[in-house]
Amino acid sequence: MITDHKLLRQEISEKLSAHIIKERLWGKRLPSQRMLSEQLGVSLVTVNKAVGILKQDGLLVGIPGHGTCVADQRSVRRASGSRGLMAIVSHKASDPRISPYFQDLLGPLMRYSCEAGMDTLFANLHTTRGADSLFRNPPDAIRCLVFLSTSKGAADVGRIMRWYKRRAVMIDHYVEGSGATGIMDNGFEGMKALAGHLFELGHARIAYLDMSRADLNPWKRRGYCASHRERGLVVDRDLIVKTSSAMDSVNTAVRELLRLPDPPTAMICCDDDRAVKTMAVIRRLGLEVGTDVSVAGYGDLTAAEHDLTSAHYDRRALGELAVQYFSDKLDVEDGTLVTVDVDIRVRSSTGKVRSGSEIRPAGLIGMEEGGMQ
Repeated sequence: MITDHKLLRQEISEKLSAHIIKERLWGKRLPSQRMLSEQLGVSLVTVNKAVGILKQDGLLVGIPGHGTCVADQRSVRRASGSRGLMAIVSHKASDPRISPYFQDLLGPLMRYSCEAGMDTLFANLHTTRGADSLFRNPPDAIRCLVFLSTSKGAADVGRIMRWYKRRAVMIDHYVEGSGATGIMDNGFEGMKALAGHLFELGHARIAYLDMSRADLNPWKRRGYCASHRERGLVVDRDLIVKTSSAMDSVNTAVRELLRLPDPPTAMICCDDDRAVKTMAVIRRLGLEVGTDVSVAGYGDLTAAEHDLTSAHYDRRALGELAVQYFSDKLDVEDGTLVTVDVDIRVRSSTGKVRSGSEIRPAGLIGMEEGGMQ
């Protein structure tokens, strides 16, 4: 039986491992256990046990008179008896290890890689060099193949899978027909629940700010539409707007929505980043978020900081499911989609529909008269 103490020690060891990888602390001294205890908000005993786990893994070493140090990266490979690589393939322009979002889901994978005696290869398909690095390894060098938030389509994913001839998981995305098992949040149910929350508050005109490549994640839009159908409502296509993550794109979309003859009283965004920018535009127009116009986001990564209603899911669970897949503990057919549950975190950015006069933002009036751009 796994006790709460054992689970806590495992969680702290995973956090330490992710921190070491993020900060590239190879060969450096680790802070004192007392300091780590204060930083992590857990007891010295828990920190001591977590450090012990990482010492057993070969990630940490105790040096007499010098304290606990992170092992040299090559030493970690030698100590673990490396028998191959875990390839983590991304299309992100920046290193996914420095992103708070990806740190959550990479933690379980990095720990599994270490425990299984594998080194980790990060390949960034955003650059030609990164793509070429994948094919410098012999096919049998890769033991686990992970596609991290990739969006290039089945052809690109399939080409890599054919080279390595390995089972693969695609985390935070899914391409039907690629052969890779998809692991992601249940965007359909999450977006349906967000729209349902706003309908319950009395909103009948709910806009949806989608991503510019809507085909990359059709599940959220389908959930938005399904919520309308369940209530016998016809979706107004004028209320679905494609946007990029740039502020100018969000600004244009919000202003155009509020210029409609019958403007929306609520707006749902495909992610929290767009939602936070939507809130900024609404306030700039002299309207109050949650009173004049309700706003909801998706992801709940930084939503609490902005008092933003958002759809929340456990990001670590994505990485844990990938580990279960590679260790044959996840009973699914290869190439299918596996989802984690989503729940709604309600905050002050959404409120009951405002009754009374028509929404008429002062900022829009000024702009139409030539005053504000």
